[in-house]
Amino acid sequence: MNDTFILTDTKENLGASSPGRSWVTVTMEVDENYVIIVAVKDNQSGTELISVTVDKEKRNLSKEQIENMAENADIEDYKSLMTSGMRSKLPALPSGLTEKTLDDINSYGIGTSVSNIRKRSPNLSLSSLRSVFSIQQNSLIWKLDESLDEMFGIDSKKCKDILQKAGLSSLGKQVTSEVFDILSSAIALLFMYKTIVPELFPLDFSNPHTMETAYTMVKERLQGMSSENASLVESLRSSVVVYKAKRQKYNWVCSMLELGHSWEVVASKMLGYTSS
Repeated sequence: MNDTFILTDTKENLGASSPGRSWVTVTMEVDENYVIIVAVKDNQSGTELISVTVDKEKRNLSKEQIENMAENADIEDYKSLMTSGMRSKLPALPSGLTEKTLDDINSYGIGTSVSNIRKRSPNLSLSSLRSVFSIQQNSLIWKLDESLDEMFGIDSKKCKDILQKAGLSSLGKQVTSEVFDILSSAIALLFMYKTIVPELFPLDFSNPHTMETAYTMVKERLQGMSSENASLVESLRSSVVVYKAKRQKYNWVCSMLELGHSWEVVASKMLGYTSS
């Protein structure tokens, strides 16, 4: 049994300047003992580049293990080919596949920087904490809009641009809207935490429970200030509960877009509340 596959660098796959030119041949042979031999041959020189034998003892190997075998197969022979000038005979990948502008890379969420979105100091003090809840939605989240800009002195458009540049819009309108709500709520909560217990900052978010631990200290500070803060504490508690639920549902987005390991980390970077 012998199957042969031709790899062709057509415009459709590699984008080469000479469509249809075959440059390597991959053969797979299965003998009567069901031993599989895979070989890669350069069509220009007729030289076999790589060969791998998969016998019955190796059939249970994982895909990764077999790929590793291929990478290391006949390594000495392959090295000698490269040093003897074979490298120059192999076709180079087109520049379009190996060169990317910074904007192209950022559009895929790779290396997207999270910059500071603050324009001025927030219009917030211990005596005006209740005003933060006046711009809260009925769903106990904050919207990333002009109301947040006015209250906290941030640039919500810049915040959205950072997320979009990381590739958020590719996940759909629903996820995009939810992530905006999560991040705006993280920003609002961090501003309140900083106003009430400033000595906590910068917070260490390497612990996934930091937001909850900080809330406990914020609650104790508010309760110690005045018994009239009971309703404020309850509003804050409810907001943290809703935020935690949404964050848990969409934390994977934060990691996937390579913005950070949590939305609190992203919000802290945007507000300049980091140790670096």
